[in-house]
Amino acid sequence: MAAREIVVLLERVQLPLATPDLNMRYFLKILVICTLMPYLSGCGTGACFKKITSGLKKDVVIEAPTPKLRVGEKFIYRASWMGISVGTASLEVKELTKINGHEVYHIVARAKSNAFLSAIFKVDDEIHSYIDKDGLFSWRLERKMREGRYKADETMDFNQDKHVATYHSLRNGSVKTVEIPKETQDEISCFYFFRTQDAKVGESVFIDVNSDEKNWIVEVKVLEKGLLKVGRLGTFNAFLAEPHATFRFKNTPLKEGKMQIWFSADKERIPLMVKIKAPIAGSVSAVLKQKQ
Repeated sequence: MAAREIVVLLERVQLPLATPDLNMRYFLKILVICTLMPYLSGCGTGACFKKITSGLKKDVVIEAPTPKLRVGEKFIYRASWMGISVGTASLEVKELTKINGHEVYHIVARAKSNAFLSAIFKVDDEIHSYIDKDGLFSWRLERKMREGRYKADETMDFNQDKHVATYHSLRNGSVKTVEIPKETQDEISCFYFFRTQDAKVGESVFIDVNSDEKNWIVEVKVLEKGLLKVGRLGTFNAFLAEPHATFRFKNTPLKEGKMQIWFSADKERIPLMVKIKAPIAGSVSAVLKQKQ
């Protein structure tokens, strides 16, 4: 594929969940933009995964999750396209701090393309989510997006007491307010909230999410469990989750695209591998490279 064709494809990709069907907009959008590849069914450059379907001696047990986040936790993902490394993405619980008097976890999501991809489509994104320490819902989201010619600098403040969210563009000064349900999540916080919930095969977790100034109900279905081998990190007891979003006020399902996430079945709920089917880019995946 010529460089210009790659640029055109990247610029056309609109993730089905840059709204919540991807359930954590920036982490996943970053991975999609960076990967643009067919399914990773084996090993790429330093990262591989494989579901183990034979030789199981006992049933995989999904343990009760840790109800709190761990400060210092960090996950690093290797993004590839056609088996070629094109960048990295990370999620980090940076610190405990305060927002408007509320004690919060400060989550940082980053993505950066390497020299290969930057030559044709540079990605340099950073997103901050501030999650209530006790309730695990969002108080604030900050975005700094640099994706090719697209740039965005914006904040979303969630007044959970008055059930109102205020969007502010730092580039053009525009301000917009929207009503939100009780304990609404942002695109990052909902991912962490899900990790603290009980998971059983055949059951679902429902989450209220505000994304792109719209309110969604996200149903996360737990589909199956098994063993997953993840490169040099080893083999994990794991379970597969699939989010589906419905526009809250019109009861309209988001039909484009499909996303699945394998989580470790232990109390840490480590996100091991993400697989996305996007309308134009086809199937894309990203695999955990390092955890701290």
